[in-house]
Amino acid sequence: MILNTSNYTKLCAVFLISLLISSFKFCTLIGKSFAYFSGMLFVAPLLGAFFSSPVAIVLTGLLVTTKALLFCYPVTGGIPTLFATLAWSTHTQISQEKSRYAHLFYFLVHAALPALCMIIFMTHASVGQGYVYALYWLIPIALYFSHLFFKINSIFTVALSSTFIAHAVGSTLWLFTVPMKPEQWLSLIPVVALERLITALGMMLLLLIAKKVFAYGQIKKRVAKSSILINDL
Repeated sequence: MILNTSNYTKLCAVFLISLLISSFKFCTLIGKSFAYFSGMLFVAPLLGAFFSSPVAIVLTGLLVTTKALLFCYPVTGGIPTLFATLAWSTHTQISQEKSRYAHLFYFLVHAALPALCMIIFMTHASVGQGYVYALYWLIPIALYFSHLFFKINSIFTVALSSTFIAHAVGSTLWLFTVPMKPEQWLSLIPVVALERLITALGMMLLLLIAKKVFAYGQIKKRVAKSSILINDL
């Protein structure tokens, strides 16, 4: 991505809009009154759909840092959001290029990472019977192989994979920072299903709106250029 004046303006606009949406709180996080799901879960990962991995990660990092300074510090340090952004950007990358590096990176993020989180979670001493909670992370792995072998690919499946990758990373970090009993993990299973479905649908809706807005902007530019050419005749 060439950072000319126009692109700098777009980056600043995207950053400010993302920060605004990220400031909204939507629901309490797993019964903890001090922790919330915010708009960042919906908007930050989508940066990976529009920018290369380095740019998207930097923007997401700045977004997390700015939000921490202005509003509140994320319990998991914003790390799950970074991986959700990475999930989007790696998917976008393999759609544009067929290099081995791109496919390897895609595999590491969408299959190897959730598998690693499952192993860490299930083998942790405090989890006990709550190990079934981690079975949710089979979803991004299944979606990876369905895309690889059956070419099943849509905005919703990418959003679902992204949000469960963030969930895998976030839950693993939570495991080592917030003490929880096995029955607490089990009680969260139906809650997670609803939260992640809402998050995936929210990302899909925002991306469709963003694409419509960008397409409208491109049409206006073309109309303006055509008008200038007609006036010059």
